[in-house]
Amino acid sequence: GGGYERCSARETDPVAMQFLQAGYQVFSLLYTVSPAPLRWQPMIDAAGAILHLRRNAARLRVDPFKVAVCGFS
Repeated sequence: GGGYERCSARETDPVAMQFLQAGYQVFSLLYTVSPAPLRWQPMIDAAGAILHLRRNAARLRVDPFKVAVCGFS
């Protein structure tokens, strides 16, 4: 959360920890925040993060076909 004006710390670690405790591997993205208009930058950030996870799946020990996204902005 933060409306793309800031990254909200209260919605990063606490949420990630809930997923971690449920048995998921967790990665947090600190996305681009700047004065408007951001246009496609949030989607580019998310796509880049997913691409990174998939390209490095073996090293990170993740299934590249089981990647989920959870966000609040």
